[in-house]
Amino acid sequence: MHGLTDQLPDYFEVTGPKNYRPFSPNPSVAIHTDSHDESYRLGVCKIKTSLGHLVECYNMERTLCDIIKNSRKIDAEIFGKALRLYAKSKDKNTRNLLHYAQILKIENKVAELMTVVLNED
Repeated sequence: MHGLTDQLPDYFEVTGPKNYRPFSPNPSVAIHTDSHDESYRLGVCKIKTSLGHLVECYNMERTLCDIIKNSRKIDAEIFGKALRLYAKSKDKNTRNLLHYAQILKIENKVAELMTVVLNED
């Protein structure tokens, strides 16, 4: 949704509050829950989908934090491309990125990766 990849996902991932249980689970949707209110609402924004619907999602910085936090589960090429596309984005907010990383307890990892990526070229 933020242009951090050029690949269509095999499935969609959504995050809900700790008690979230969908009525009819869909195999093309992976559902995650977050038991901490502070991190669950961190970086929530509204964005228009390609079909014109307004939906809540995480902003680019929170998305990048989730990508970094779950890097072991993500293809290395997709991971690297997301970091580089974020670094080139005119809409990036590194202050928010580092703030979110601190709250999510991945500040050192984010700082190290972004230092490398932002200094490429």
